[in-house]
Amino acid sequence: MEFRIVPAFEQDLPLILRLIKDLAEYEKLGHAVVATEAILRESLFVKRVAEVVIGYAGDEPAGFAVFFQTFSTFLGVPGMYLEDIFVEPRFRRLGLVAADRALYDAVAGEA
Repeated sequence: MEFRIVPAFEQDLPLILRLIKDLAEYEKLGHAVVATEAILRESLFVKRVAEVVIGYAGDEPAGFAVFFQTFSTFLGVPGMYLEDIFVEPRFRRLGLVAADRALYDAVAGEA
């Protein structure tokens, strides 16, 4: 099964929120999620404070990564912070091109 990574768009908001909730449930923190599609729309597509890439196994969403730019005052250069990376458990160990590594590489490519 092929694993591909694409940038998220505004129409992906329901999927992004679902993946955030799936990550929170996986980490036993489902109660902590207060984000809504409206909050995510404002942050990701209006203010653009973070970016999201979505990984697909075939045609099914399998995971995501959320990242944003930082700045080091000591070095005087920008950096990249990876906030979340998550691959749905059912897509792990299926012989995919290591899905988690692919998501890391996609974020590194943006850096």
